[in-house]
Amino acid sequence: MIRLPVHLLLYACPLLAWWWPAASQSYYFNGAFADAQGRPLAYVNIKPFSSPIAYQAGNAGEYGLPSFQATDTAWCYLEGYDSLQVLLQHGRYQKHVLTIKPSYAEKLIRASRLSSLTRLPAGLLPETTGGYRVSGESYHQLVENPWHQAREAPFTGFVPNHNKSSYANIRRFVRQSAKVPPNAVRVEELWNYFSLRPVPPPDSPATFALHAVRTSCPWDSTLQLVTVYAVARQVNIDSLPPVNMVFLIDNSGSMEEANRLPLLKAGFRKLVEHLRPTDRVGIVTYGGAAGIYLPPTFGHEKEKIRQALDSIEAGGATSGANGIQLAYELATTNSFSNGLNKVILATDGDFNVGVSDEAELEILIGRYRSTGVTLSCMGVGMGNYKDSKIEVLARLGNGHFAYLDSEEEAERALLQQLGENSITVARDVTIQFGFDDRVVKRYRLIGYENKVEALQVVPQQLIGSEVMSGQCIVGMAELETHAAGADSLTTPGFFEIQYKWPDRDTVERMTLELPYQHNNIQATDSVTRAAVTLAWLGRILKSEPVPGQQRMAGPLQLAAGTGNGRQSLAEDLTPLLQKLQAIYEPVPAGRRGRQPKTKGRDQ
Repeated sequence: MIRLPVHLLLYACPLLAWWWPAASQSYYFNGAFADAQGRPLAYVNIKPFSSPIAYQAGNAGEYGLPSFQATDTAWCYLEGYDSLQVLLQHGRYQKHVLTIKPSYAEKLIRASRLSSLTRLPAGLLPETTGGYRVSGESYHQLVENPWHQAREAPFTGFVPNHNKSSYANIRRFVRQSAKVPPNAVRVEELWNYFSLRPVPPPDSPATFALHAVRTSCPWDSTLQLVTVYAVARQVNIDSLPPVNMVFLIDNSGSMEEANRLPLLKAGFRKLVEHLRPTDRVGIVTYGGAAGIYLPPTFGHEKEKIRQALDSIEAGGATSGANGIQLAYELATTNSFSNGLNKVILATDGDFNVGVSDEAELEILIGRYRSTGVTLSCMGVGMGNYKDSKIEVLARLGNGHFAYLDSEEEAERALLQQLGENSITVARDVTIQFGFDDRVVKRYRLIGYENKVEALQVVPQQLIGSEVMSGQCIVGMAELETHAAGADSLTTPGFFEIQYKWPDRDTVERMTLELPYQHNNIQATDSVTRAAVTLAWLGRILKSEPVPGQQRMAGPLQLAAGTGNGRQSLAEDLTPLLQKLQAIYEPVPAGRRGRQPKTKGRDQ
């Protein structure tokens, strides 16, 4: 006989008492939650009075609850909204409206940023990407950019960023032979990872070199693609000012695995090797409690810095907010007035003590934005990796966001903090597309997808970002033209970059017309083929696969021979595509391992 401990029976009895009559349940409550503007509210908590179990609405705001009685009363609650008591009735689909708290609305307006101005048509509710989820990991819900009629909405815009985390994170899933969560795929970060440059940076004093290419669309022969580039001016590495850095290292208990703290320590050791005598490093750790592990130390004391790194051990809970605040204070009180000042946060993002809510973390970072200290984030780990929290911190901290899946990636990402591309050459940067409706019937922006919470904020506006030395901004849009013959009549439109110099408040603009004619994608330059390959890959990973459909063959063919002059994309991307093909399009078991018979050989 199986005997349960008494303390378990005490918990189990109320549930059994509720479950016993529920075995013959024949009633059902269903409905949906929305805000005052009619937008669906995901994951609203629902607690019926008659049940010890609390339920939760889905990501589209809808719910369905079983019951053993025809009517019931429930409390409905969601963080940031007023709680609501509702009467549930069998056979009646109900729509419930939750009212946002004024303090929470103000917090969202300050903190949320649109990635692009591809607003949803009036009356159309956001449709978030579905697909696979990874238990314990968190990603922002992204809304696919919709198609727009050029006659009704001839202009759209987007905000560039310099994050590169998405590609390395995808690679991590592939190495585990796992499918990639669609919300982990951000196409603009795939472009950023390979530093694509179709033209060289401009000579000083010009800030950007602009370039545009118009091609056929490999995944839909009825469409065309326009790919635009803005390559930023490159600052000579010899003129890099001294760098004051604080390594903010998460050494909580969740960081002890080999792909977390040991990986980070190896990467930071590589960075230390490249320190100049004028550079300075301090170390703050937070595991259980935040503390200064190494006071600011100049770059010629490399061995002292290495010994401090080697002695860090994992243990305790994750008081991330306290660590962030202490690291900023250390960086600001020891800052270089004529140099670069930055905090480099290395974590899996699992903040579970103190301030841990994303909106509260945004407010915390906002307090330090005016100090000139940037916050870059290095994400590690799996299973409890919080991509959404780390991305918020890097974005608000005007820093980089990278995911480290190997020692090579750790070295690459951390050394960029000492390179020329850590220098800002333009700020408040936005890019605008304008389309001529005589040529373009409709268009859709690729990448730069908005987060659900950003679309729920009113007013909606683009807030420009910083662009670093040598950075190349890539933008791409699908076009449906009125007729093939219209190609030679006029340009389909233009793109414009708007920015400010780092030390001036005047707004500068540069504009370039889009090409009159389009070329076959296979006949265009290798950099554009690489950009389109990555966009195609993103499109595949973000959509639900159709059983039996073979989709990786196209990107594999297009990826062959692509490159950017400094690094062959094909060498890195082709093996990844081949592994993705095996994950998403496995060979049927009956054909697996079959080899053609050869006469005279043992089989």
